[in-house]
Amino acid sequence: MAETNDAYSCLRHMVSLAELSDDEVLTLASIGTMDCYPQGTIMFSEGDLHGKIYFLASGSVRLQMLTHTGARQTILSLGAGDLLSWSSLVGDQIMTATSVVVDDALAVWFPASRLKELLETQPVLGYRLMTAVAQALSRRLLATRLQLLDLYDDIGSK
Repeated sequence: MAETNDAYSCLRHMVSLAELSDDEVLTLASIGTMDCYPQGTIMFSEGDLHGKIYFLASGSVRLQMLTHTGARQTILSLGAGDLLSWSSLVGDQIMTATSVVVDDALAVWFPASRLKELLETQPVLGYRLMTAVAQALSRRLLATRLQLLDLYDDIGSK
């Protein structure tokens, strides 16, 4: 029960989950697991089949993709309150990036299969959580667009 209380405390303070009631957060916490990830930890790798979804409580993580040369390129940096491995919940569970912990991180993670079951049996909670996922994806899409604008602006100025 102590781990559920810790997971509840972390999840309750996340801005992205502010629309969830205390009971809904407690329900989520009951299937979540809190873990610490030291700097340098690879939480998942590009191309892996991965069945976990994470809410980052503290620390920072870089998402990296392999370039045509085989080097890893950082595409996004994430911090407290951010969502990791969302494709485990809404996609085919194949990771499109590698996550590398930059600053020691604390995350609450969920087995995607259990989370899906929960969301199917509790549609109000499902709607609210999927709204939070959609908002997180919207922020990432905007960040990607801004990076592309910077890239094309740099190319145009040469």
